[in-house]
Order: sequence, then C-alpha cells, then structure tokens
Amino acid sequence: MIRGSIVMLTAAALLVLGGCGNKDGDEFVGKWHSTKTSQSVEITRNDDGFIIANTTGGGMKGAVIAAAYRNGALEVNTGGGTESIAYDRQHDLIVLPTMAGATPFSRTK
Repeated sequence: MIRGSIVMLTAAALLVLGGCGNKDGDEFVGKWHSTKTSQSVEITRNDDGFIIANTTGGGMKGAVIAAAYRNGALEVNTGGGTESIAYDRQHDLIVLPTMAGATPFSRTK
C-alpha cells in the first residue's frame, strides 16, 4: 500500500515537473530598449506565439504585432514580407529590423 502510494506520488511529480522548463523562444521574452535610440519594446508570449509591443514614449506607443518562433528567431509578417528578429546570446541583445536598418536592443534590467 505504501509502496503503491510512493510510486503514484513519484509519477505525479514527474508529470508536473515535465511541464516545466524553457520553451523555444523564451530568450526573447522581456522588456528591451534600443542601444542607439530611445525606442523600447516588450515581448510577451501569446499561446504558441509572441506579441511585440512598442513601449516607446510618444509616437506609435501601444502598437503591437504578432511574431512566431522559427529556426532560432522571431519572425514578423510585415506589409513587405517577413522580417526576422535575432537573439545574440553572448551579449543578451536582440536585433530588430527598423526603418534605420538593423538595430540592437538590450534587455531592460
């Protein structure tokens, strides 16, 4: 009886802990600010995808766009095609395509 309870508790713990851990794209989640301008964004999860919100004061504040994680990058559909957002693990930076070209954003602490 006790042995059966221990086995059941162990199995339940493995099921619960099996759902924990990092998901693909977790490195993108957070608040980011440009290293070149006053732009800032926040990336959050939305089910299996991501939402990128412009949090820059003024201008287009509040603008949001959906993104999907593919091949180690976030992909965003724009009017002109698909753009990729890369993550630089060594420097904890993301590189966003902007009108001024590729712009690095560092994580806001």
